[in-house]
Amino acid sequence: MFKRLILMILCATLPVMAAGQTLVHTSEFNANDIYGDPVAAGDATQVWARNGTFQGGSESWYAYNNPDELQFWHSKNHWDDPWLEWDTAPDVAAGGSLEVQLDARPAFTATGRRQRIQLLISTAADLAAPTGVPAAQATLTVENVDNVAQAYFQASGVGGAPVALGIAATDIISMRMFITYDQATTSFKGYLKLNDGFIRQIGQPVVAARTTTVAHFRQNVTFADPANPDPFDVFLQELRVYDGIVTTQGDPIPVGTLLREASYNAEPNGDFFQPIGEKDADQLYMPDTEHGYTGEGTFFVTKGPENNVYPNMSINTVTGVNEPAEWVIDVEPRMTADGIGQHFNVKLGDGNVYMGNEEGRGEG
Repeated sequence: MFKRLILMILCATLPVMAAGQTLVHTSEFNANDIYGDPVAAGDATQVWARNGTFQGGSESWYAYNNPDELQFWHSKNHWDDPWLEWDTAPDVAAGGSLEVQLDARPAFTATGRRQRIQLLISTAADLAAPTGVPAAQATLTVENVDNVAQAYFQASGVGGAPVALGIAATDIISMRMFITYDQATTSFKGYLKLNDGFIRQIGQPVVAARTTTVAHFRQNVTFADPANPDPFDVFLQELRVYDGIVTTQGDPIPVGTLLREASYNAEPNGDFFQPIGEKDADQLYMPDTEHGYTGEGTFFVTKGPENNVYPNMSINTVTGVNEPAEWVIDVEPRMTADGIGQHFNVKLGDGNVYMGNEEGRGEG
């Protein structure tokens, strides 16, 4: 059985701040009228929620809230995703270096499933079909899964392995999301800062020419069990756009920081690809093999007597190839007393750890 995977990075690089980059736009979300228009206030080039500014509506809405915040409320409907955009095109050269920072106060719920806050570099959303996600070149996602906070970064279809953030989602009081694009290296990067902690790079840089211009915020929940997720709020505090790179590297990550966890605590639903959807695996090969979640924090695999069928699961790492890290995997073998040749192995690159039952006397 596969039980839990933990990766801990033991060292990282120091932060480097580039000088001389220009702040070309700030959305402060400080309108006096709670029903104010973010476009008219200069906080957005486009904004959408199904109920608009209708507070208390049964579907998504937004409203200026308290000093200097724009509140977005997401209904329990997994398809009802409000969003806000700022088009950087007038202020940043086409394909030029860019940094977007979003400060937000999330209000995740303890029983939330697949509650997400996303920052994208994308095309403009289509107001004729506002529930559709625009074509994104880079996406940084902070996600709540059963009150476990994780994040992942994707660009041009590359990346996406989840990073466990080592904090309950409900303990996130504030966060800063970063996406950078460096014209010199044609690479996107994603960073995240939680509460008063360090700046963490999420995932790896992705090389791709930037062809999109829009900074897009989206409050998102995806279909999951239960089908109707918890409603939740996000309070936007400030959106900043720079015409160059300000944040070039993350802070040192403390030794022992949990970077990814596969907890295998989902309820079984018969979906072959469920572990991938739950971000507990990145690849599965289970040929004619009984397998699935137990609902008790375990993913089981029952191997038949065939000696040419090898069920396996792959989990992507989230560190660079030369960075020290530690992997911890808990396994409950349940080998039989009369088994001969029963074995399993854990592989990292060219390194293997095998465990086998060879003797057939219950003591091998």
